[in-house]
Amino acid sequence: MEQILGLPELDKNIQALIREIDSDEFVTGMLQVGAVLRDELKNASPIGPVSNSKKQVKLNGISVGTELTNTQGNLKKSWREKKFKSKRIGNPAVWVANDRKTAPHAHLVEYGHGGIHPAPAHPFVRPTIDRFKGKYAGLVATMLRERFNRTI
Repeated sequence: MEQILGLPELDKNIQALIREIDSDEFVTGMLQVGAVLRDELKNASPIGPVSNSKKQVKLNGISVGTELTNTQGNLKKSWREKKFKSKRIGNPAVWVANDRKTAPHAHLVEYGHGGIHPAPAHPFVRPTIDRFKGKYAGLVATMLRERFNRTI
């Protein structure tokens, strides 16, 4: 019967890689990859027309007047990268999305809308993601190489 040489060392390295993938450092690396997409989405986001809104100014709970606030550029400011709260073993996940509290209108810009004042679609998310697909594999591979070289 033949024996496979190096099997215990291979098993040790595989176990180390599994622990590495479940580590917070790996998730941090994935967040860095997500940050690249976030920045690209920020750059691609259109800035709409100046939109001033009135905001109540209060002093000690008493309304003392109103001030104008400029909400231009909220779509650019809304992009975030976060890790999923529940992490399954061997499958850490990170997502990039816009903060709906900051820019609840992102889908209306991307797809357009009808209604009283219809607006055409101005797609910027899909083209950005399509361009990012080519970079994604390289960014993840580089991040994995850096982390795995330290592990093994």
